[in-house]
Amino acid sequence: AGILLKGPLLLGLAIMALVVEGIWTRSADRARSLLKPLPILTALLITVPWFVAIGLKTDGAFFAEALGRDFGGKIAGAQETHGGPPGYYLLTLLFNFWPGIIAVPAGLLFAWRNRIDAGVKLLLAWILPMWIILEFVPTKLPHYTLILYPALTLLAGAGWVRLVDARKSRLAGWILAGLVMVLLTGVAAGTLWEGLPKTWAIAVAIILILLASMAGFCLSEKREGLALLLIASFFAVVFGGALANSRLFDLTPRLVAHLPDGARVASPDYREPSLVFLAGTDTKLTRDAAPGDALILASDTPPPACAEAVGTVVGTNYAKGREMTLSVFRTEGCDTPALTAWGSAD
Repeated sequence: AGILLKGPLLLGLAIMALVVEGIWTRSADRARSLLKPLPILTALLITVPWFVAIGLKTDGAFFAEALGRDFGGKIAGAQETHGGPPGYYLLTLLFNFWPGIIAVPAGLLFAWRNRIDAGVKLLLAWILPMWIILEFVPTKLPHYTLILYPALTLLAGAGWVRLVDARKSRLAGWILAGLVMVLLTGVAAGTLWEGLPKTWAIAVAIILILLASMAGFCLSEKREGLALLLIASFFAVVFGGALANSRLFDLTPRLVAHLPDGARVASPDYREPSLVFLAGTDTKLTRDAAPGDALILASDTPPPACAEAVGTVVGTNYAKGREMTLSVFRTEGCDTPALTAWGSAD
């Protein structure tokens, strides 16, 4: 799944972690234990047909674009106007990993004291080499280090549990859990406050408070299984029910709602995969428009003089980290020469 989503990145991370750990431990036992024929064959059966199909469909242009311009461009220079100095990801860790950042010092202490442990070595081999590489790659975006957060979470969690156990008290754990749930309740309700009826935001906040309170009660009664189920429900409501329907993530759905029924889309300025997913696979991410197409243009792109405005949407393109004003235009009143001239203009 990771290969289909991000190409070679996840595979490269796994190989690098195993190689670094193997050199560190002077053993290839873990790599050999993971290199089973059936999982590898399953991964190939999932990924190879898609890569063959996309290569044939685009005459190899997909690989030239994805590996050459996109992946190579990120390594060679600061692409998408997103650069930053070394240390950028240490700074963004304070925000991206909040409030788990509170437990990171305990995790680092745990890792140092248990550095000869095989599991700790694997987690450090997972985190450190890729983190160093990403710090020196010119293109920087806050989410690039998310592939390292699972390992960081395990170390931070182990360190925090050891800290709590050493003090024979669960107070620190309760405080951290309370911080997380209060913060997420506020974020979930706040994201629904704009764009939806206020009663929705209030109802979500009440549901989350009830789930958190019930989970705390179950933990106090040593009913850990039911508590975990309630905590999982809490996060499902936060991320699946609230954040997924917030104005932060709904730019594409609001945009697609303005599209004329049955119209093919040409969108040279907004090229997110979500648009192709919702508007249809015949969506063109170029200026190659035909009469009857719907055009999606940014505010600084002049439309064809013959096009008719349908609607405008303002929102955040969270993949690029910037605000956008996008307008939808109908082209029924345009002829082919007019659209061709517009499409070929600088």
